[in-house]
Amino acid sequence: MDSVTNKAYRIKDSGRSSSTPSSLGGYPVMGVIADRGVSQILRLWDARGGRDLVGKMITPMGMRSRKMLRSLRNEAKIGQRLTHPNLVKVIKLQATGDRPYLIMDYWEGESLDLMTSEEFARVDLKSVFLAATECLAYVHREGIIHRDMKPAHLMVKPPADLRLIDFSVAHEITGKWWLLGRQRDRTAGTPEYMAPEQTLGHDQDTRTDIYGLGVTFFTLLTGQKPFTGKDLAGLMEQQRTAKPPRPRQANPRIRVWAEDLILAMMAKRPHDRPASMEEVAKIMRSNGPLYTAN
Repeated sequence: MDSVTNKAYRIKDSGRSSSTPSSLGGYPVMGVIADRGVSQILRLWDARGGRDLVGKMITPMGMRSRKMLRSLRNEAKIGQRLTHPNLVKVIKLQATGDRPYLIMDYWEGESLDLMTSEEFARVDLKSVFLAATECLAYVHREGIIHRDMKPAHLMVKPPADLRLIDFSVAHEITGKWWLLGRQRDRTAGTPEYMAPEQTLGHDQDTRTDIYGLGVTFFTLLTGQKPFTGKDLAGLMEQQRTAKPPRPRQANPRIRVWAEDLILAMMAKRPHDRPASMEEVAKIMRSNGPLYTAN
């Protein structure tokens, strides 16, 4: 039960609230890692196993939205189904009661969007990118698309130990898109990283994740997002129509091959992007460093 559990989420213990139970799934609650109002991330202790666990719980406030429970069930279903070294395993789902929750393995890592500059400097980005690409290739072979690729969902223990997290808006590729119901469910994701077809609520496939991962690579290599509209509507329009800036304009040290790959991944039309994550990984393996030497 060490203090690094909080570090894994880069959020200080926010303290208990009236929504925080003393135990979850039979495991004592040792602290609140994050409190988002509608949900809490809790630090748990498994005395029998002698290990830390993480609980994700919907609060009574969150229970006012059916979407929260659907997302929790979705994340648990996929997390229990998938087994890969770069994924966090979901152990248990409790979907009934006034505080539904899931329990996951604890893993010591930090999300790339919240690392300090010193921590980020210790990360081997090419190895992390390759690990993320190969993990998503596995996820896609299992018939699932993530739909919310962004730096916050890449947790890393430097230099390159990676976990891809948060399948709350993931979708089965063979599933019927109309089952997602309302338009906002079909466009679920993070606007800054959404593929054009995602902003429109059109059918999505593995190339949607390729676009999101391309924007993620762009952001991490340049320190800035390619599109930052003045409002949500403007941002969505940029994703659909605006030509992305060349990464080397923001960071001239980026290798030409890496820039070409990122721009190909961010092509507006899905069929203009690399055909698969395996293809992206092959390009990465066949080239050298991401940056030129100082």
